Amino acid sequence: MWFLLINNNFNFLSILALVYCVALGTPLVYSIARVILNRNYILLTVFYSIFIFSDLLIGMHEIKGIDIPSYGFLVWFTYIIALSGITYVLVFHRNKSNN
Repeated sequence: MWFLLINNNFNFLSILALVYCVALGTPLVYSIARVILNRNYILLTVFYSIFIFSDLLIGMHEIKGIDIPSYGFLVWFTYIIALSGITYVLVFHRNKSNN
């Protein structure tokens, strides 16, 4: 994602964007690795992917200036779906492990 959004000039904002991409990618990579061991992580991987897609939409529109139809709706829709899903999976998994 970072390579898609970086501008020609490498500045402090580019470094912050790289750190943010690593912070977003770490839980996704973890959930993908856990899917191999435990099939229950498939849903978490899907919701993390939707969350990253939501941020990719923001970056494409705000940084690259790409016009995206229904931009505001798409960003909020994917963001709400992703965060609700991540929360659901984590709470369900915690409740399941406590029982």
